[in-house]
Amino acid sequence: MGENDKLGTFILYLSNYFRYIYQSLHQIVPFSSELQIIREFVEIKQVQYSDFTITYELPANLNAVNIPPLLIHNFIENTLSHGIKRGRHLNISLHLEYRDQLACFTIKDDGIGIAADVLSQINQGMPIQDGSRIHVGLYILTPMIPLCGISNPKTNFNSQSYSLTPPSVIPFTKYLWKKG
Repeated sequence: MGENDKLGTFILYLSNYFRYIYQSLHQIVPFSSELQIIREFVEIKQVQYSDFTITYELPANLNAVNIPPLLIHNFIENTLSHGIKRGRHLNISLHLEYRDQLACFTIKDDGIGIAADVLSQINQGMPIQDGSRIHVGLYILTPMIPLCGISNPKTNFNSQSYSLTPPSVIPFTKYLWKKG
């Protein structure tokens, strides 16, 4: 693919991204729509960071799961923003399985890990202060989960540097949602 073709593809992806955000404000969307935006985002990020691989372990009926827009995308974006270390390959896994009447998402990576004090703040639902910057990527997601009909969501973040072995992964993020 030539440079002009790549540029055209990225412009199309960005257009799709902004359209997705605009069209899905205050709505619940099928996970299949979210997955398309995630795949396009990953392709764009591979221009910036070529040292990562993402694998998807997903069942066939993705339209049966409805989520707030950008919910899973934000976890993937957060993983890429904070898990990559130059010169080291990053592996990310996005897994979805159905359990009873719930959809369970698991996101794993073998990135640089999360410091114990930061991990504690994340698990307490607090934003992370880093100098003058406040990191709210994971913090802002928590209020979105009840939109899926789960009043007491199960969330758990574990961290172990450079490990993809469950249950200690970075982040080991598990959310349960009702199938729509």
